[in-house]
Amino acid sequence: MHGFRREGKLKESCDAVAQMLQKGFFPTTVEINLLIHALCKEGKPAEAKDFMEQCQSKGCTINVINFTTAIHGFSRQEDLESALSLLDDLYLSNRHPDVVTYTVVVNALGKKGRLKEATELVKKMLNRGIVPTLVTYRTVIHRYWRRVKWKNYSIYWIRC
Repeated sequence: MHGFRREGKLKESCDAVAQMLQKGFFPTTVEINLLIHALCKEGKPAEAKDFMEQCQSKGCTINVINFTTAIHGFSRQEDLESALSLLDDLYLSNRHPDVVTYTVVVNALGKKGRLKEATELVKKMLNRGIVPTLVTYRTVIHRYWRRVKWKNYSIYWIRC
């Protein structure tokens, strides 16, 4: 599987995983993530999501990193609604986003100018006890700065 993926033979790699699943073998979350990442890099986040769902239905463990990788893939394709839907799926599957997941979604929302939603998501993250990283802060500052004046930005953070 890894050899196919490294050589850019994505279809063959996916077929190898399908054969593994048919024979009762389960790929690890790392192997799953490598394929999700490769599919997203090829511009196929919907296929990555389908692959994730297929693995999950066969009993494979899917983790927050797998979800985040697919969410990032949708975000890179500027398919924000699918990214947000996948974030909802993450909540519904009783898994919890981490700081990286939130940062990816905040960045995607900011790119689309949906700063109010991005701000609400940061508040939700803080309310859940997740501490933002420097990357999270940089993302918020960058996206906010590109959309509004610095004065409004500094007033917002003083209120928080």
